[in-house]
Amino acid sequence: MEATKEEDHVEDWMLASMEASPLSPASRTRSFKKLEEELTCEVCLKIYQDPKTLPCHHSFCLKCLEEIPNQSDELTLSSIKCPLCRSPAEIPLQGAAGLPPAFHINNLKEVYNLMIAESKKVADEEVVCYVQTHDEPLKYYCNTCSKSICRDCAILDHKEHKYSLISDIYNAHHCQLESTLNGVSDKISDVQKAIDSLSQRKKYISEQSKVVGKEIQLKVEAIIQNLKKSEARITNDLDSITNTKLQVLSDQKTAAEITLKHLISCKENVELSLREKSRIKVIETEKQMMDCMSRVVNESASKMNEFSPFETASIQFIATDSNPSLGIIAASSSPTTLEQHNFEGKVSGLRYYKKENVLQFSLTIHLLESCIVSVPFVALKFSLIPAQGVNGSIDPAVTEIPNGPGKYRISCSPTTSGIHRIKVQVHDVSLKDTLLVIPFNPYHLDAARPLKSIAGLKRPWGVAVSSDGHIMVTEWGNGCLSILNKEGLKLTSIGGEDGIGSIKFVSPRGVAMTHDNLILVTDDHRICKIAMNGNCIASVGEKGYGRLQFNTPSGVTVSPITSQIFIADRYNHRIQVLNQDLTFSHCLDKQGTGPGEFFKPRGVAFDTEGSFLYVADCNNHRIQKFTPEGKFVAQFGSKGSDPGQLFSPGAIAIDDNNLVYVTEWENRRLSVFTGNGDFVSSYGGNGSSNQFKPSTGIAFDGKGTMYVCDFDNNSLVMY
Repeated sequence: MEATKEEDHVEDWMLASMEASPLSPASRTRSFKKLEEELTCEVCLKIYQDPKTLPCHHSFCLKCLEEIPNQSDELTLSSIKCPLCRSPAEIPLQGAAGLPPAFHINNLKEVYNLMIAESKKVADEEVVCYVQTHDEPLKYYCNTCSKSICRDCAILDHKEHKYSLISDIYNAHHCQLESTLNGVSDKISDVQKAIDSLSQRKKYISEQSKVVGKEIQLKVEAIIQNLKKSEARITNDLDSITNTKLQVLSDQKTAAEITLKHLISCKENVELSLREKSRIKVIETEKQMMDCMSRVVNESASKMNEFSPFETASIQFIATDSNPSLGIIAASSSPTTLEQHNFEGKVSGLRYYKKENVLQFSLTIHLLESCIVSVPFVALKFSLIPAQGVNGSIDPAVTEIPNGPGKYRISCSPTTSGIHRIKVQVHDVSLKDTLLVIPFNPYHLDAARPLKSIAGLKRPWGVAVSSDGHIMVTEWGNGCLSILNKEGLKLTSIGGEDGIGSIKFVSPRGVAMTHDNLILVTDDHRICKIAMNGNCIASVGEKGYGRLQFNTPSGVTVSPITSQIFIADRYNHRIQVLNQDLTFSHCLDKQGTGPGEFFKPRGVAFDTEGSFLYVADCNNHRIQKFTPEGKFVAQFGSKGSDPGQLFSPGAIAIDDNNLVYVTEWENRRLSVFTGNGDFVSSYGGNGSSNQFKPSTGIAFDGKGTMYVCDFDNNSLVMY
């Protein structure tokens, strides 16, 4: 069969390719091996590196020659023996590097390197066909069969197939593989990142496990430590309660033993007398022995109740399984649990640092059986909650008081005043609430809450508190003086329609207490001194401008030092000073607007030491400060409604910290200043939910409770 033109073309092309490569792959492999043997150093068995030739014409690597030991005994000479023939060879002064290069080896290395490069280029062409009878390289690629073939394969087995030179389609396949390889590389990168992430996560988990293990160890150690502390605390409480009970029982036992000793002694004496059979002695001592027996029997009978154990309550360990503090030690008459106990708290040592707004007090936890309970500190939780509908609570700081089992010091910064409930939890069990009255804080008057509002008063004007806590209120609308107890209940009235006593009032205003607990009341153009039973001790004054004459007197106060009486003689624009017996002493009587002058003064008050007199100069809208002798010292306030300003100041009072409290008729508020006139705070005001209508009188009792007369609201408000 004749070949087609296309087959002839392929044959010619394949013959040309074969002529371009005269050596077969097998021949080229044998040549490479022989050449590699010639280029291998006999010392290191590697391809020569910088070969040097010895005088014996054997060649070795420079590094190998430098490592051969020196064979010369002379220090100035250096010689070695050839590793192959053992011939000696002198080494130049510059060392083995001075030996002549092995040029023939270097030339062979160049040929070897060129052959390696050429073999890489034709590597694919030199692969021999897999058919044993074909001694031809694989130079073609059959597209039909998708396999490499040789010339013989193309002629004999793949005539009808489409095939191409490998060299022609190599680049296309190479590009396709590279493109696909990029995707594999990307996946390798992604998987490697995942592996790295997993490795990091493993490392993190391992490290975290160590940290958590350490935390567990520390927590267990802390729990053990707390348990040991609780054990020590509870053991100490147990010892304390046990010792107290044993001491009581020991004292009872000692008293009983003494009584028993007296009884036995008496019995033995009588029996001895009877055994002696002396009739005369028995008769003569019979009365004495009868008295002795009667006495010891009566004494023992009267003490039998004392010999019954006072300590009937059992010592208990009230445990809790949900807390590492173990529980508490308490005394009870019957077995019980923590939930069944009826606890209560008792407050003592209340101190209020008002400027710092720090309230401190002590709380002792008791059983209602009056046994103090020592509760582990870690088992306690305290909170302070207003009891008058104000939202929110205070979480105070709590510390244990050294050497005071069951006693705790509580410190907090109140945000409200008035009645609060102290809530205590032991573990998860709530104790009975304890009530605590927090005084108002003049530095935080906005948080003030009334303790109580006492109604049933008609236009109350002035208020004062006696040393025993009774409250005196002048009722301008009823024309009387009402006396209230500490709880605000009206005890009696003096004057008025149904009042007691021998005095009747027209329009009572100011009220004050003398040092001997008598009541001073300013009435229409006079001042009265009255006893608590309503009897009028003295009354002076009439309308006028002279001595002991008044024109609508208002505020009144008593000097803590001299006991003199200072009266704001309002429409006479002066302060009139009387002695204790209501005789005239002197006047501060300059009318005007300058320093030391007055225009309708209404309120007067001394500081706690009696060092300074403060006057509410109403229509000058200021407070003036004087010495007790009447010397002007300072003034503060100006007309207005801003903080620190005053609008018609009326009553005035001084607290234990010498802060000045001023009621304002027009501003319907209460303003507070320091003794030097620095503004502190205010409470109420026009438009405020706490405004007064208006406020007139103001006073403090010995416990710091403030009383304010709310004139148009017909009430007395306690803070």
